[in-house]
Amino acid sequence: MVMSRGKLSQAPVIYSLIHVRFSPILAIQSHISAIQDRLRSKYPRYQHGQLQSFRISPDGKSEVVSSDPRWEFATKDNIAGVVLQTGSFLFHTTAYTTFDEFLDNAIETLSVIGEIANISLVERIGVRYIDSVVPNDGELLDEYIDSSMMGFPFNKVKNLNLSYSFTQTHGRTPDGELVAKLVINNEGAHLPIDLNPCNLTINRKIPKDRFTALIDTDHFYVPGTPIDFDIESISKRIDSMHVAISEIFWATITEKAYLRWK
Repeated sequence: MVMSRGKLSQAPVIYSLIHVRFSPILAIQSHISAIQDRLRSKYPRYQHGQLQSFRISPDGKSEVVSSDPRWEFATKDNIAGVVLQTGSFLFHTTAYTTFDEFLDNAIETLSVIGEIANISLVERIGVRYIDSVVPNDGELLDEYIDSSMMGFPFNKVKNLNLSYSFTQTHGRTPDGELVAKLVINNEGAHLPIDLNPCNLTINRKIPKDRFTALIDTDHFYVPGTPIDFDIESISKRIDSMHVAISEIFWATITEKAYLRWK
């Protein structure tokens, strides 16, 4: 087991989320006013939109196949918030501090929504972290990322103008399934493609003049049949799921990275 070396004062976490999918509540819109009233002292920013899914027809044209309303609540500085849909809850932040604070804020908002909307069944619980690894000027990415994680040795190939490199591992844990990805690029990417667009503010610049990496760790639990909505049980599971994510992180970075970020 890879052990944690303690809290990092300059942790590379650029985005983190907790996601809970529940049995759809078609009348959830009728509860939005009450939910906003309970959340607005901490999350005063509000917007309502539609999440659309598309498919490409045989003639190459895109067409909307579904449209699901979404309601977003965010802090005044727009660095943390909640995204609510008819069947899902998402708490996310671009200003991660500690896991305890992250979990407390997520559970606090989920408790409010669960109480008002009367959520009954949970179908999925997920925790996901995106770490952005940016070497200093004159340094190489492999000084920060363990060599076993770097994938194809692109730096040993002459005349190769690399665009990006992608490595993925999928495994199972006692708490569910874990997908760990490492994306190397020199395009200044803040987040993986599937997380864009992100409506939160990201107060970190990623340079385009060197290779950087995104460590994307997604741990999720999907029960065979939906489970009862219970805040204490959800909180305990997320706490346990975070352990494997932490172990992946410590196994991925080098001692030099640790010393820089500690």
